[in-house]
Amino acid sequence: MISYTVDIPTGNDGTGALYSGWGTGWDDAVLATGVSVANTTYTAHIFGVVKTAGTAGNLTPRFRSELAGTTVTIKDASSGELFTP
Repeated sequence: MISYTVDIPTGNDGTGALYSGWGTGWDDAVLATGVSVANTTYTAHIFGVVKTAGTAGNLTPRFRSELAGTTVTIKDASSGELFTP
């Protein structure tokens, strides 16, 4: 089982500049229409629940740019947390 929400910037700073989407499948895509300025550092917030069967596995977030051939970089000092019951 997987369920998650994603908040990502989609326009100029201010009201209406944040896109929020959600997914309930491993390959559901959450994609904003674009960003206001190229080569700018933007943040994303991903929150969700993953429940596996009895066998442990690897959790690997996948991401990409909306433009083919564009590089996406996870910046130094990025962080994440994984909680287990």
